[in-house]
Amino acid sequence: MFSDFRVENSTEVTEVSGTFKKSKKVIVRSQVFLGSLPIGGPIIVSESIQEEVSMEKVDAILNTLSGPLARLGFKVIRKKITGI
Repeated sequence: MFSDFRVENSTEVTEVSGTFKKSKKVIVRSQVFLGSLPIGGPIIVSESIQEEVSMEKVDAILNTLSGPLARLGFKVIRKKITGI
């Protein structure tokens, strides 16, 4: 009788790559069967998320934007001080 019971595990991996961040989500599910019929729904056994930020890309954007933003800031300050 118990030989008709079986457990099947499945793994779902989702990867998302953005401009600055890469993430990976892994979900492991178990499903109990009696013969070929599932008993209940799948159960989540494990779920993990890993994220990685590319600091090189963040630094490159900041270095690209820092010069123009600094110049703009100096122009605003000069205009407030001198009125020109």
